[in-house]
Formats: sequence, C-alpha cells, structure tokens
Amino acid sequence: MWGCLTMKWIDPFKGKTTREISESSISDVNSWDRRTAARAVRRLADTANKRIKQFQEAGIEPPAYLNVMKSGGKFSTRGKDVNQLRSEFIRARNFLNMKTSTKRGYEKVKKDFFDRVNATAAQRISLSDEALNKFWRVYDKTESDISPFVKGSERGQKIVFDVFIKDTELTEKELIKKVLEKFDIYYEEKQQEEEYFNASDFFSIKG
Repeated sequence: MWGCLTMKWIDPFKGKTTREISESSISDVNSWDRRTAARAVRRLADTANKRIKQFQEAGIEPPAYLNVMKSGGKFSTRGKDVNQLRSEFIRARNFLNMKTSTKRGYEKVKKDFFDRVNATAAQRISLSDEALNKFWRVYDKTESDISPFVKGSERGQKIVFDVFIKDTELTEKELIKKVLEKFDIYYEEKQQEEEYFNASDFFSIKG
C-alpha cells in the first residue's frame, strides 16, 4: 500500500516572475528533471512567444527576432528530452535578455543604430521598418565575412549601411554582392595603408 504512494510534484517556480526564473544559475538548470525544465521553458516561452508574435504582427524583424528565428523559431517543449529542454531554456533566456526583444527596446536600438551609421534626418524619416528589416537580413548574412577584418560591429554596420542606403530597392542577393564588393575595396585600402606605414617605419629606421 505504502509503495503505491507517490510524492505530489510541487511547482518550484510558483510565485516567481519570468525574470526571476530566467536568472536561474547554470548549476540549477543542469539539476532540473524533465518536468521542472519543461515548466521553466513554458514560463519563459509564454513571454518570449508573445514578443515574437508582436513583431510578426507589426512586420518588424529586429536582430533579436532574426537571431531566434535562425536558432529554431518559437519556443516549445514538445518532443524535447531534458537536455533539449535545458538548451531551450537558455535559448529563451538569451532572447529575453536581448535589447531588441521588445518593441520599446527595438525603438531605442534603432535610434542608437542611426546615430552609429551617421544617418541623416531624412534617412531616419524615410527608412521604413520594412526597409530596416532588409538591412538587418543583409547585415546578418554578411557579418561573418566582415567581422574578422573590421574592428567592432559599429564599423561593419556602417560599411553595410553605406551600400544599402544607396540602393535600398535592390534585392537582398544583389545587396549582399555589393556589400562584399565594397568590403573588398575597403580591405584593400586598409592593406595599402598598413604597407605604407610599415615602409615608412622601415625607412625611418634605416635613416
């Protein structure tokens, strides 16, 4: 009789906010059983998927949205074992912590972005969210080619924006090609500058 008794499962996250759950340590996450991990993911997914839906309804694709779509899309517990649920928890937490995972955060980041790339007042007004969606997709697909040779994402975004703003009506494929051509020119100019300074150092030493 006693052997048939099972302990009632107690929700460890009852009364906790999404933020509090998201701040769980890695050691805690690794200690969760499947039911606990699934519960944690559901709590974070409820908030994260609402944000994703808001972006989709508004036709906005900020970096956080593009990143999460590329890494697996909306968050779910379906068909996942405990290790997969732990990974899904980390993925959801990372998304929620990104500045551009909220519409308000996106607007702030958009302003900062325009400042970084020295966008004119006219460009800030004329560039629609749809156009910026295209910019971020182009940047996302060229960043890995640019980042090893350009210090900081700010310079990389400026290179892409300078190309993008001149031909916003081109297709993404055409813009990507132009960005990579622009970068080849930029890279050659930097190489020539380095060779010039190296030569100057050599002749000053010889002298």
